[in-house]
Amino acid sequence: MATVKTPRQRLDPDTRRAQIVRTALDVLLESGYAAVSIKNVAERCGIRLSTVQHHYPGKPRLMAAVIEEVADRCIRKYGHLAEASGADARERLRATIGALCGVEPDAEIDTLFVELWAYARRDANGAAILRALYDQGRAMLSRLIEELVPGLAPDEVRQRAVTIMAAADGLAAISSAPTAVGAADRRATVSHLMDLAKAPPAAGDDPDGEYRA
Repeated sequence: MATVKTPRQRLDPDTRRAQIVRTALDVLLESGYAAVSIKNVAERCGIRLSTVQHHYPGKPRLMAAVIEEVADRCIRKYGHLAEASGADARERLRATIGALCGVEPDAEIDTLFVELWAYARRDANGAAILRALYDQGRAMLSRLIEELVPGLAPDEVRQRAVTIMAAADGLAAISSAPTAVGAADRRATVSHLMDLAKAPPAAGDDPDGEYRA
């Protein structure tokens, strides 16, 4: 008796691209950047190699889509906290820093970033997408800091935002290591970063000469 093959499901282009990117993300999480390939992703999706190549002609294009997906996810997650209605600047900033520092761990995001940092070191397009994400994150933190500490010099606002981003990156980088910091250490880090963010302007930073937060 002849074997009856199950026909492949036809998906609209947007749904198919989303499936391919999600599958590439799964491979990246499970096995790392080296395991991501057009062939591997096609097999995992159960579709032809040519179908993946139609949407993403090569690994660089596919990886760019993966980075953009991670970036969009982060912008939605952290942007929601930074712009939460009904909360003052202090509450919104603490919630945002807490999320960035993984007070409630997001192992998937941490793992993805470690892999994407490594990829971006080798790919200019990937580096540019990640740089744009960091620019948005820094701008988001800067707006909250400016709201919390009026009159702070722009350079100081930027430096405080950069320091917060760097601390969050450090926690993400060691999140899967045997010496990974625990929840108490993460909460303590958030408190220290809040102290930094809300510190009064140094003499001369505030045009009115006083701290008005």
